[in-house]
Amino acid sequence: SVSAQVVERGGQGAAVIREPSVRGTIIPQDAQPKVERSAQTPRRAGPDLPEAAIPPGRLLDMGWERFASGDWALAEEAFAQALAKAEGETALRARMGLGYASVRLGRLDQARENLEAAVKAGYSPQESVPALLTVLKAQGRRAEMDAYVAMLPPDRRANWEQVEPVKPAPPGEPGVRELLAKAGPRPSPARLESLLVQFSPRLDSCADGDVFLKIAQGLAAGGRQDLARSSLSRLLRCRGLDFGVRMGALYELASIAGPAVAREHLHRFSEKAGRITPAQQKSLNELAVVLDKKEMGEPGVSPARKAALARGILAVSPADPDALSVVAWDDLNSGRHGQALEAFRRVASDDPGRPGTQLGIGYALYHLGRLDEALSIAEAPSSAGNPDMKDLAYQVRVRKGFDAVEAKDYALADAEAAKALAVWPEGSEAREVQAWAAFGRGENEKAFALFEARYNATSDKRFLSPMMLTLSRQGRRVQAFETAAMLASDPAPQLRETAAKFYREQNAPILASKTSVSGDCCSGADTAMIDARGFVRGKTGDSGLSRLNEWTAPTGFSIAGKDGWRLGFAYSPSFLSSGSAPANPYAGSYYARVQDVPQRNSLVTDITVHTPTISLEIEGP
Repeated sequence: SVSAQVVERGGQGAAVIREPSVRGTIIPQDAQPKVERSAQTPRRAGPDLPEAAIPPGRLLDMGWERFASGDWALAEEAFAQALAKAEGETALRARMGLGYASVRLGRLDQARENLEAAVKAGYSPQESVPALLTVLKAQGRRAEMDAYVAMLPPDRRANWEQVEPVKPAPPGEPGVRELLAKAGPRPSPARLESLLVQFSPRLDSCADGDVFLKIAQGLAAGGRQDLARSSLSRLLRCRGLDFGVRMGALYELASIAGPAVAREHLHRFSEKAGRITPAQQKSLNELAVVLDKKEMGEPGVSPARKAALARGILAVSPADPDALSVVAWDDLNSGRHGQALEAFRRVASDDPGRPGTQLGIGYALYHLGRLDEALSIAEAPSSAGNPDMKDLAYQVRVRKGFDAVEAKDYALADAEAAKALAVWPEGSEAREVQAWAAFGRGENEKAFALFEARYNATSDKRFLSPMMLTLSRQGRRVQAFETAAMLASDPAPQLRETAAKFYREQNAPILASKTSVSGDCCSGADTAMIDARGFVRGKTGDSGLSRLNEWTAPTGFSIAGKDGWRLGFAYSPSFLSSGSAPANPYAGSYYARVQDVPQRNSLVTDITVHTPTISLEIEGP
């Protein structure tokens, strides 16, 4: 089903709102495309390079891949192409592959020829000699075996004993058609396999194609898909095969081996068929689309691949409902909401009862901002009991609640949140709407409790911003600064800028500068500082007494710490002078002259003062 939305908010208040979006919208299970038919030009599933451009090493890899999957005829073809191009060890590896594939196909003479060439070239005797001996043993060539048995280690020679060769059926015995008819309507897989082995040359000579198709179908129905697949591949190699038999073999191969294998055989036939009738071309086109739709409906196909297949089908059959539905969901998930709405409405017009179509229309309307229309679909009587529609209704209510918060209509926001919770009582996004509404009304304690619950449930640091602001509004500065520190420690630039703005507003420029990523907030406040000044000031009066002149040159140095402290050191030398003292100083209230002559320099009129200072400033609550 379509997941509930995470409504992302940040910054210093409710004014910063990110529009909710469908988080990973997926095609509901009941809206998956049906695998039917339409029309499309056949395409090859193999390498995009022409065969002439495929290097021998890659052809060898393709041969072994096909061999491992039981497609021995195609494996033989790949090995043959590699042998025609390769040299040295690569050519010998191709011969080994050809030998193994020929054994599986019952072509023992060809297998012997290639394996014998590998043995004589000295390629991997521990593998090539036993393989050749296996073929010679099956053919009853005892005399030829002796020379190769001598090449084996002594402890392995006793394993090769003489057996009778495989004898052809005597003339006049019933053929494969007659024997299959005698086997009854439902012959056992073992009987079918024996017929296939007995008449293997007939299959390779492209005779009785319809009979071998029935044998392959019987093997597939009896659980022998590997043997059926190999038989069908051999049958499809026949150029002169009846067209109807060929189509039946291709459809059967698609059902047991997947669309990619059948598509490759279809491509090969299309390249080599020459002139075909319009009716035959139509049948080939229909088969190509069946293969595409089969792949489109298989589990594990990537959304991009599924959408590409659907668009290819629509290029030929614009009204195909399966492909149109896939494209509609792809448009929705890719943000093309207007196109998605149009496609969903076309599907609804052509196939009104198709599952998931109304849900897609609802989400397209939701993303286009047409919330009332989306809600009318989600809350329609026909949608009752549909969990996907309930989820859509919940998301629409949540978004309407956030829109109300943005418009500062907090009563409406609470009402929409209540309706959303009626749909989904555990809905966390609806609780967030209530939190922002309380924040907007200044209900700081309620807002803090709701935001704190959301943070504890999700560990999402976006909720720390409103928690920090509500704490500050309540005068809980210590907790507010602790919350700001959690925001400042997050690597997300937006969250750090939020904390920096809070520090600046709280007269903490060092913390603000340390936290800011952009450098726009209190830049340089957290760096070391040197301060050097000089000034002169004077006071008029009697020389030596009330007069004062001062010369000062203070110098300071301070360093800042990441925790918001600044340690400073300052030194201020000052020279103070009152001028020359009078020869006869005055004293007393009545300024009576002092008798006798005072001692010279008995008054201090000039002095130098040294003032060192150490300071520590700490920012915070």
